[in-house]
Amino acid sequence: MRRMKNIIIIIAVFLVTTSCSEDFINLTPFSQANADDFYKTANDFENAVNAAYDVLQDGRLYGDRFEFLLEVRSDNGEFNDPASNVGVPFNIDKFQVRADNSWVEGAYDALYDGVNRCNIVLGRIENADFDAALANRLKGETQFLRALYYFHLVQLYGNVPLITTELLPSETSNVKRDPITEIYTQIETDLKVASSFLPISYSQDNLGRATQGAAYGLLAKVYLTQNKFSLAKIELEKVINLNTYSLLPSVSAVFSPSNEMNAEILFAVRYKKGEGGEGLSLTFNYTQNPTVSTDLINAYDLLDERLPLAQYVTVSGDLRVPQKYFDVLSTSNNVGNDIIVLRYADILLMYAEVLNEEGYVAADDSPAFQSLNTVRERAGLLPLTTIELADQTTFRTAVLKERRLELALEFHRWYDLKRTNTAISTFAALGTTVPECRLIYPIPQDEIDIVADLVRFPQNDCY
Repeated sequence: MRRMKNIIIIIAVFLVTTSCSEDFINLTPFSQANADDFYKTANDFENAVNAAYDVLQDGRLYGDRFEFLLEVRSDNGEFNDPASNVGVPFNIDKFQVRADNSWVEGAYDALYDGVNRCNIVLGRIENADFDAALANRLKGETQFLRALYYFHLVQLYGNVPLITTELLPSETSNVKRDPITEIYTQIETDLKVASSFLPISYSQDNLGRATQGAAYGLLAKVYLTQNKFSLAKIELEKVINLNTYSLLPSVSAVFSPSNEMNAEILFAVRYKKGEGGEGLSLTFNYTQNPTVSTDLINAYDLLDERLPLAQYVTVSGDLRVPQKYFDVLSTSNNVGNDIIVLRYADILLMYAEVLNEEGYVAADDSPAFQSLNTVRERAGLLPLTTIELADQTTFRTAVLKERRLELALEFHRWYDLKRTNTAISTFAALGTTVPECRLIYPIPQDEIDIVADLVRFPQNDCY
């Protein structure tokens, strides 16, 4: 199956049941539906939006491969078995990826599956004849999802095709790689629209759908990634001023499978243990070769309450996972942990960062120090002061370290290293030379072959 054609012409239509809080992601294919007849009612569009969420669960993304593409790739993880999976994860970890790496291709394919499903909804919902408030909410959810898919695409692959409408097969020959700046502009537009349409919260049976706070938070991260600090600050303050989110007293409680969608969670990819296709495979699991790096474990203070969350615990026999992702196995060998995409600790640390970037303030009670120390103190650590962090540079370094410790194994570290221009130096300190051109992955080779135009659709350098 070749993706460039498939991601554009697939019309994915799904039916869904809604008996419990996680069922909106329990999707069953609706065979050979006529797309023109299908996109009529509110129920049709709700099902189609649910299908756009469903891609997040995919094993090629949050369901499995992001573990390797974003964490094992960083200094938080390591994979030292060159024989496993014909060397695919080993090559990701060792910066030896080729353009035919199946996991790199799989993520690209899945992200465009998500984009495509969003484009179908957005291209048809304007002509829908049902309650305008519901239509706007569904539009907001879809634009949030499209922004999230494109955020990963541009971070992982650089210049990628910016596709915002349904395309006919005959139009695929015009696809090109678009500048990163244009992709970020579209992401920003989608999130601004999304935040204007999305509610602050949902009833119990819709928990997990995108909210206004999630849109603000993701937009802040997008701005921060581009060093647009003042704009990021505005969005972060919107999240804070919603007074909807807070740090839980115990950091371990954030990740408890019995406490999902708690007050700290802005957005998460939801899973349901034991149900067909809805359970999560064990994350960072191992029997012989752990993927959590020794370097990460050694970075924690022994009194840090977050240290046990990164350490391995036994699930069954010699099968282990980090405590952060522990759950009792179902009879079908899956678990029900949600994968958290955005949470309030991330917001506070981003806020500390942007305040410092706008101008270091040498005061222990400044908002930047307070935001940083609120996260630290929740983990049982002493607050940092102007004695330890005497200038903008030392504060910047402290925030990056705190992000590593707080958000470890949550798929942020690789993007943080890239964003702060510290990836190359970080790996150099570990004895690994990383060429700058390998900070992004290759465009899958089959995409290059299908377009067959290296001027309009070139491969990334190094590949």
